[in-house]
Amino acid sequence: MHDNQLPDQFLPTADAAKIIGLSEATLATDRVTSRLGIPFHKFGAAVRYSRSDLIEWAKQHRREANNAA
Repeated sequence: MHDNQLPDQFLPTADAAKIIGLSEATLATDRVTSRLGIPFHKFGAAVRYSRSDLIEWAKQHRREANNAA
């Protein structure tokens, strides 16, 4: 890791949901169905989300507004 890089943060579901604007229930469902493909980690029984993974996932799901009104 370079000196100017911060270590990644692993967040619980509640914090991850706030970052990407989805409910905790949606994240829990996606862990089973993978419908949205939101990446997560399991550390024993603990579920954690990488802040950088969430930001990258959100960037990949960005859509432009349709110009047709």
